[in-house]
Amino acid sequence: MESRTPAQRILLLYCNQMGYKDVTLTGAANARVITDDYHLLHLTINIYGDIFDQDTGRMIAEGDTSHDLLRTYELPTEWIPVEQPGLSIVTDHPERRL
Repeated sequence: MESRTPAQRILLLYCNQMGYKDVTLTGAANARVITDDYHLLHLTINIYGDIFDQDTGRMIAEGDTSHDLLRTYELPTEWIPVEQPGLSIVTDHPERRL
């Protein structure tokens, strides 16, 4: 049995909830997904289990756990799509300014 990081397990749970079938784990906290309509997504997560588009840095889904630093041990089991993605994890990288 292959050992997975907690972040990989969270990404796989999210992809399962979304019905994504073509999922490849590409790092300790990253996944490559090809959607049913053939869009390529590179996903990553933050410490709360929120899902981000790694290419744009935009949050695309919020996990159902507390966003309290004292409770980061909670793992999300469901995600709510972010209607108007706006929060970015990309800051000062010169090639990725939004």
